[in-house]
Amino acid sequence: MVIAAIGGIVAFKTALHEANELQDGQLRQIAALVTLRSLETMQRETLGHVSDVDLESKLVIQTMTERAPLAFSATLPNGLQNANVDGAAWRIVVKTLDDSTRVAIGQKTAGRDEIAHNSALATVMPFVALALVLLGTLI
Repeated sequence: MVIAAIGGIVAFKTALHEANELQDGQLRQIAALVTLRSLETMQRETLGHVSDVDLESKLVIQTMTERAPLAFSATLPNGLQNANVDGAAWRIVVKTLDDSTRVAIGQKTAGRDEIAHNSALATVMPFVALALVLLGTLI
């Protein structure tokens, strides 16, 4: 049982890490799609009005000079990072466009963590069930 518990913990942590890496990769890919031309369209057709989207997993794309919907610090460096905005943790990518416009693409950390946690649990649950069955056969 000790070995099964250690294996379960390792599997959970690995799956959690992989889920977070996947989400970071998605933020980077979206950032790569943001250009001067696409930014104008994105601002006009706001992502906040997409139907059937969980509010916790909602993405925000805005210039660093905008104060809404989020007031990101203008001094944030380019790249992937964590930011605290209005008491909420965010995972963001900051990018500088060709005309020096700085853009932030972000998602609340709480929503990302929930997705990663659920994915890790789904990975470990069959393993836990098998360990319980094996334990039951020994008793």
